[in-house]
Amino acid sequence: MTGNEMVPSLMFMTFGAAILFGVVSLVWFLRKRSNRDAYKRATGIDEDAGKR
Repeated sequence: MTGNEMVPSLMFMTFGAAILFGVVSLVWFLRKRSNRDAYKRATGIDEDAGKR
């Protein structure tokens, strides 16, 4: 495998690692209730939507 053939696979592995890191970081951040509440306020998520 030449150097030019390895570039696309390295690019996709780096992209996948960055996505995985972001998801794990968000889950770790949302573990605390105060962080979940702040996230809901910042994103405008309405928990009571659709309830009667």
